[in-house]
Amino acid sequence: MKIATLLTAIWFLVVFSACLQEETGESEAEQVFEVPEEKTLPGDAESPLQIPPPPGEVGEKAAAPVKETWRWVKEEGVRVTDGSVPYAVKLEDGREGVRLYYCSEGGILSAVSEDGLSFKKEPGTRLSASPGEESIVCDPTITEINGGFRMYYKGADGPGGPGESVHRIFSAISEDGLSWKKEGVRIDSLKTPDKGWASVPEAVKLPDGRIRLYYVSDEGPHGIATAVSRDGLSFDREPGIILPDLVDPSVILRNGSYIMFATSINPRYLPQGIYMLKSMDGRVFELNQKPIIEGDRDRGVFDPAAILLEDGSIRVYYGEYPYRGAGAVIKSLLGKHE
Repeated sequence: MKIATLLTAIWFLVVFSACLQEETGESEAEQVFEVPEEKTLPGDAESPLQIPPPPGEVGEKAAAPVKETWRWVKEEGVRVTDGSVPYAVKLEDGREGVRLYYCSEGGILSAVSEDGLSFKKEPGTRLSASPGEESIVCDPTITEINGGFRMYYKGADGPGGPGESVHRIFSAISEDGLSWKKEGVRIDSLKTPDKGWASVPEAVKLPDGRIRLYYVSDEGPHGIATAVSRDGLSFDREPGIILPDLVDPSVILRNGSYIMFATSINPRYLPQGIYMLKSMDGRVFELNQKPIIEGDRDRGVFDPAAILLEDGSIRVYYGEYPYRGAGAVIKSLLGKHE
């Protein structure tokens, strides 16, 4: 998500959301995080850190993202108490609000909210686990298709990190966002450079209509890879790991640029937390080295799910995972551009 014990604990908490319990206690007080769009590096007071393009990358050099400053406020309370790994979509059935898909014991569930803050769990399971390659299902991401929706999700054949289980990316379709029919494997990590680990997908519809999947790969180094598809079913792997040591991608398009939120799992690279990145082409990203929220000694923060609000602000839902003690919950941050 590198002392062996810490890495094992983080992998267990990130990948698997079983046996989740409700968190008790009072809501945290509002906290403010001001994140500049540039981060100076040692010995270079002017240049923000840029992730270089992977080997073999071709095409014109992307223009530099417009520099902005965002102010992040940690919102009080808990959004969902019985799950983790959220994905947020705006409701389009005449209601104003948000549906959160999230992982819980046995599969993928959902909850709805009129204001994006107070959620009511919807009955039933959106997608259930099944023996074999999908003995664990989690990490939903959704795109619109003609007549409904397509969900991409992680299916794992068992618990554990890379080398202990195989993660593949699957898909399912739905007309109403509630009842889903499985379609099969989209990225088989045993047949790609991902070395048995294609996990935590994030689907983005590109301006030309193609679908790009951002996902976590173990190609080496462990990090975020991409694949594209014209029909949403057959994906071609793009070269290399574009963001090493980062996982849990969430991507939105805003004013012609890609904004990604991702989690650091390597404290020698970045402190554990959720980070904001920007790109003009969706492959070469500029990273803010100051997190929008940082984990602490007792709790880790993972799995961001960003949604663009009508006023141009961004709400990021995320899972808070205790290293010990109570179960995982979903909380949120609100970011405003200044």
